[in-house]
Amino acid sequence: MEFTAWEGSLARHWSGPDEYREIVEIGAVRIDPNNPAAGQQYFSRLVRPKINPALSDYFIELTGIHQQKLDAEGVSLAQALAEFQDFAGCAAPFYSYGNDGDVIKENCTIAGLRSAVTAFRFINAREAIKTAYGLCHSVTSSDLPKAVGLTAAHRQHRAHRALDDAKAVASVLVPLLTSGEVKF
Repeated sequence: MEFTAWEGSLARHWSGPDEYREIVEIGAVRIDPNNPAAGQQYFSRLVRPKINPALSDYFIELTGIHQQKLDAEGVSLAQALAEFQDFAGCAAPFYSYGNDGDVIKENCTIAGLRSAVTAFRFINAREAIKTAYGLCHSVTSSDLPKAVGLTAAHRQHRAHRALDDAKAVASVLVPLLTSGEVKF
């Protein structure tokens, strides 16, 4: 996921005035670790923030998501989560490279929504991936394929774009789940 941010908001843990981690983009990859050859399905949706509808220059620079695109293509959080739930179906758990489940819960609280998505099992796979691949330092999700030595066949992923980040995480997580190396 991508959510609203400002210069220094990460270091402040979004504690500045009117700083909330409002979802701006949801990206997901549906995989079947028991049948990796079956292919992957993708979900990507822009979400209009409610409290801070105007994107910060910092966020635009970081993600490449421009206000005009968000205004034209973004939907409400309720609609985005309903579409995400339709995409996910009964698929669970959800793996992320961060605390995406917490961000969804925060956003549902802010918006006064009860979403079935929050009932799904979200798993932050960051530490398991770092341990399994022997990564000693922090690596962004988009840099994971390169950091773990996957071949050039894996295209570069655009950092801080939800679907590209999800594809990068899937490319390193699927082999671990398929081999049984990592269990959650």
